[in-house]
Amino acid sequence: MPSVQGKLECTSECRWAKHASVALSSTFLGNIKLLQHCATLCGNPFRIQDDIGRNVLHVAASCGHLELIYWLLARRKVKVNLQDWESKWTPLHRSVFYGQLGASALLMKVNSHRSYQSYAFKVYPLCHVFCHVVWRKPQYH
Repeated sequence: MPSVQGKLECTSECRWAKHASVALSSTFLGNIKLLQHCATLCGNPFRIQDDIGRNVLHVAASCGHLELIYWLLARRKVKVNLQDWESKWTPLHRSVFYGQLGASALLMKVNSHRSYQSYAFKVYPLCHVFCHVVWRKPQYH
Protein backbone atom coordinates (compact mmCIF):
# COMPACT_ATOMS: atom_id res chain seq x y z
CA MET A 1 0.00 0.00 0.00
CA PRO A 2 1.50 3.33 -0.97
CA SER A 3 1.66 6.15 1.50
CA VAL A 4 -0.75 9.04 1.05
CA GLN A 5 0.84 12.47 0.60
CA GLY A 6 3.91 11.70 2.73
CA LYS A 7 1.99 9.99 5.55
CA LEU A 8 3.41 6.74 6.86
CA GLU A 9 1.40 3.53 6.80
CA CYS A 10 2.42 2.79 10.39
CA THR A 11 4.15 4.20 13.45
CA SER A 12 7.69 4.08 14.79
CA GLU A 13 6.67 0.93 16.72
CA CYS A 14 5.80 -1.07 13.58
CA ARG A 15 6.20 -4.83 13.77
CA TRP A 16 4.33 -5.77 10.60
CA ALA A 17 5.86 -8.83 8.90
CA LYS A 18 5.24 -7.38 5.42
CA HIS A 19 7.31 -4.28 6.21
CA ALA A 20 10.07 -6.44 7.69
CA SER A 21 10.08 -8.57 4.55
CA VAL A 22 10.36 -5.56 2.23
CA ALA A 23 13.12 -3.93 4.32
CA LEU A 24 15.14 -7.14 4.64
CA SER A 25 14.72 -7.98 0.94
CA SER A 26 16.00 -4.59 -0.15
CA THR A 27 18.91 -4.99 2.29
CA PHE A 28 19.70 -8.43 0.88
CA LEU A 29 19.97 -6.83 -2.55
CA GLY A 30 22.18 -4.06 -1.14
CA ASN A 31 19.86 -1.39 -2.52
CA ILE A 32 20.11 1.77 -0.41
CA LYS A 33 17.58 3.65 -2.58
CA LEU A 34 14.97 0.94 -2.06
CA LEU A 35 15.65 0.91 1.68
CA GLN A 36 15.25 4.70 1.76
CA HIS A 37 11.92 4.25 -0.01
CA CYS A 38 10.89 1.79 2.72
CA ALA A 39 11.38 4.63 5.20
CA THR A 40 8.69 6.61 3.39
CA LEU A 41 6.20 3.79 3.95
CA CYS A 42 7.13 2.45 7.36
CA GLY A 43 7.97 4.31 10.53
CA ASN A 44 10.37 1.60 11.72
CA PRO A 45 12.19 0.02 8.73
CA PHE A 46 15.64 0.06 10.27
CA ARG A 47 14.74 -1.55 13.59
CA ILE A 48 11.97 -3.91 12.48
CA GLN A 49 12.81 -7.62 12.84
CA ASP A 50 11.75 -10.73 10.95
CA ASP A 51 10.35 -13.91 12.47
CA ILE A 52 13.78 -15.03 13.75
CA GLY A 53 14.84 -11.62 15.05
CA ARG A 54 17.15 -10.39 12.29
CA ASN A 55 17.10 -6.71 11.37
CA VAL A 56 18.56 -4.92 8.35
CA LEU A 57 22.04 -4.77 9.89
CA HIS A 58 22.09 -8.56 10.40
CA VAL A 59 21.27 -9.10 6.71
CA ALA A 60 23.68 -6.43 5.44
CA ALA A 61 26.49 -7.93 7.56
CA SER A 62 25.72 -11.45 6.31
CA CYS A 63 25.86 -10.28 2.69
CA GLY A 64 28.87 -8.00 3.14
CA HIS A 65 27.22 -4.81 1.84
CA LEU A 66 29.80 -2.39 3.28
CA GLU A 67 28.30 0.80 1.90
CA LEU A 68 24.90 -0.14 3.29
CA ILE A 69 26.37 -1.08 6.69
CA TYR A 70 28.21 2.23 6.88
CA TRP A 71 25.05 4.12 5.88
CA LEU A 72 22.94 2.29 8.47
CA LEU A 73 25.44 2.95 11.25
CA ALA A 74 26.13 6.58 10.34
CA ARG A 75 22.67 7.79 9.42
CA ARG A 76 20.16 5.48 11.02
CA LYS A 77 21.67 4.67 14.41
CA VAL A 78 20.89 0.95 14.17
CA LYS A 79 21.71 -1.18 17.21
CA VAL A 80 25.07 -2.80 16.50
CA ASN A 81 24.85 -5.49 19.17
CA LEU A 82 21.24 -6.57 18.71
CA GLN A 83 21.02 -10.34 19.03
CA ASP A 84 18.62 -12.36 16.90
CA TRP A 85 16.06 -14.62 18.57
CA GLU A 86 17.12 -17.84 16.87
CA SER A 87 20.72 -18.20 18.05
CA LYS A 88 21.48 -14.89 19.81
CA TRP A 89 23.88 -13.92 17.03
CA THR A 90 24.81 -10.28 16.54
CA PRO A 91 25.58 -8.80 13.11
CA LEU A 92 29.26 -9.40 13.93
CA HIS A 93 28.61 -13.14 14.45
CA ARG A 94 26.85 -13.30 11.08
CA SER A 95 29.50 -11.36 9.16
CA VAL A 96 32.31 -13.57 10.49
CA PHE A 97 30.34 -16.79 9.92
CA TYR A 98 29.60 -15.89 6.30
CA GLY A 99 33.19 -14.79 5.64
CA GLN A 100 32.44 -11.11 5.21
CA LEU A 101 35.68 -9.86 6.76
CA GLY A 102 35.25 -6.29 5.52
CA ALA A 103 31.88 -6.12 7.26
CA SER A 104 33.41 -7.69 10.37
CA ALA A 105 36.18 -5.09 10.47
CA LEU A 106 33.70 -2.25 10.01
CA LEU A 107 31.48 -3.57 12.82
CA MET A 108 34.49 -3.96 15.14
CA LYS A 109 35.52 -0.35 14.39
CA VAL A 110 32.19 0.87 15.76
CA ASN A 111 32.65 -1.08 19.00
CA SER A 112 30.59 -4.13 18.22
CA HIS A 113 31.09 -6.36 21.24
CA ARG A 114 33.35 -9.26 20.40
CA SER A 115 32.45 -10.90 23.69
CA TYR A 116 28.77 -11.58 22.93
CA GLN A 117 28.17 -15.31 22.92
CA SER A 118 25.56 -17.03 20.82
CA TYR A 119 22.92 -18.70 22.92
CA ALA A 120 22.80 -22.06 21.21
CA PHE A 121 26.48 -22.94 21.06
CA LYS A 122 28.17 -20.45 23.42
CA VAL A 123 30.30 -19.26 20.50
CA TYR A 124 32.08 -15.91 20.40
CA PRO A 125 32.06 -14.23 16.97
CA LEU A 126 35.77 -14.70 16.33
CA CYS A 127 35.56 -18.41 17.19
CA HIS A 128 33.93 -18.86 13.78
CA VAL A 129 37.20 -17.83 12.17
CA PHE A 130 39.14 -20.49 14.06
CA CYS A 131 36.51 -23.18 13.56
CA HIS A 132 36.19 -22.61 9.80
CA VAL A 133 39.64 -21.42 8.79
CA VAL A 134 42.29 -22.49 11.29
CA TRP A 135 40.89 -25.89 12.26
CA ARG A 136 39.75 -26.84 8.78
CA LYS A 137 41.07 -30.19 7.63
CA PRO A 138 43.68 -29.93 4.90
CA GLN A 139 42.50 -30.84 1.40
CA TYR A 140 44.68 -33.45 -0.30
CA HIS A 141 44.50 -33.67 -4.07
